[in-house]
Amino acid sequence: MNKNLAKTYFIITFGCQMNYSDSERIESLLIDHGLVKAKNEIEADLVVINSCSVRQMAEDRTYGKIEKLARTKKR
Repeated sequence: MNKNLAKTYFIITFGCQMNYSDSERIESLLIDHGLVKAKNEIEADLVVINSCSVRQMAEDRTYGKIEKLARTKKR
């Protein structure tokens, strides 16, 4: 697959070690489906935010990141 035509992704992980492990599994699935990792969330076609719903700080960071991305990305 031509990497210039491939859709890109970026994963942001907040929370515990289990979240980081889950993000690695998500990344494997995205790669298996032909997506290519972007340099950052601004350049990505797909942004995955993986957060711990048990920790309020992780949830707060997640909603803050979503708001920031919504202002930054028009698509």
